[in-house]
Amino acid sequence: MPNQLSSECFVTPLSDTQDARPIHVYDLLLPYAGAWSMRVEMMGPVVLPDGPVTVQLGASLLRGFVVRTSPDRGHYVGVIVGGQAQTTNQGIHQPVPAQQFWQTPAREILTRTLTAVGETLATDSTGVDTVLSYPRRAVRCDRALDDIADALGLVWRVKLDGSVWFGSYTWPASPTAYTYQSKQPDVAAPLLAPDPFQPLIEPGTTVTLDRNRPGSLDATPQRVTVSRYWSDEKEAYARLWLADADADFTTDDKLATDRIHGGFAALARAATRGTDWYRTFQGQVVTQRGDDTLDITLDRVFGQGELPPLRGVAPATVNGGASSYKSGDRVAIYFEGGDFRRPRATTSEPAADATLGVARQTDTVGQAVGLSTWAGLVTAVATAFTTDPIFATFAGSTQSAITALSKAVLADPIGTITSGSTDLKLRK
Repeated sequence: MPNQLSSECFVTPLSDTQDARPIHVYDLLLPYAGAWSMRVEMMGPVVLPDGPVTVQLGASLLRGFVVRTSPDRGHYVGVIVGGQAQTTNQGIHQPVPAQQFWQTPAREILTRTLTAVGETLATDSTGVDTVLSYPRRAVRCDRALDDIADALGLVWRVKLDGSVWFGSYTWPASPTAYTYQSKQPDVAAPLLAPDPFQPLIEPGTTVTLDRNRPGSLDATPQRVTVSRYWSDEKEAYARLWLADADADFTTDDKLATDRIHGGFAALARAATRGTDWYRTFQGQVVTQRGDDTLDITLDRVFGQGELPPLRGVAPATVNGGASSYKSGDRVAIYFEGGDFRRPRATTSEPAADATLGVARQTDTVGQAVGLSTWAGLVTAVATAFTTDPIFATFAGSTQSAITALSKAVLADPIGTITSGSTDLKLRK
């Protein structure tokens, strides 16, 4: 079958849909996550238009923005990045302002974040109706999208039409026709010859390389994580990177199946292995032992349990004090100095039954009932001695009664705290 040549690929300025310009050479990368990009060469005097453009490649129409272009030995070379930006100061690589979103649906956060840089959220996005509290940093838009995708356990990608899609891949079969060429040099990245005027094979779909070999891996549907298309005037090819079926999902890496990403991730993990234990984990207390250490179960993150239940976790205490916990208390667990041998737990959420305010030096104290009665008797006797001489005949018995009451009063609390801190609470 004939290959799709670059002469069948055109770029058109969005401002003039009739001005289709042929592309001499192209190299298109469709990633598992993030924005697609396309390097193109134009044969002079045809030049790559500036700003927003559409690219016709086979049966697919791509919407992007020219981010770089320059002349090179009679040709015009440039890079197009997927998106719906209209001006040079827009696009997912542009910064967004810092903003606090409190208890806001993720869909609204994404819409407002993308709108700030001239982009739009794809209408078929899924899993974005969860309510979040998100303190958006003043960073590039794509970094903010990474934050939200990680929080939701989703993947984001710029679609061919330039909209930004959030969701989880469902891996439908690709409708694209092609000729299977070979798996050299990498069995995980087969080479294909796409048929003319077919839609592109996009990440998140499945392909069957060779249906004529029943029982073989080539006859089994394979998941596509990255696809690359390139061509010049002589030939056109596509290379697919297939998902790694043995990917380790316990790393909580949502891109683990993507072999291209996996290579970089492995290098990053090797370079940063010393920081693994500086994270903070969440969990709840099972019990506090006699030596005050805690047994704790850890929360699962996106359904993954990275750490086992912990035993002998030392509670972090206030200066000069001790911490008391009971079963069910929420705690945050960290490893002091990044050393997994020194787990520490600190309060994560206030206990529901911690209702008693702590008394401070300036708080008020009221008299107990016994003390009030005793004080009244003392006052009455003193008044009687000074105003009625006859009362002196009963002084001995009265004094005995006061003495007995004094001993009883001193054995009980003298007063009761009547005010306390509204910020620091203790259990009953």
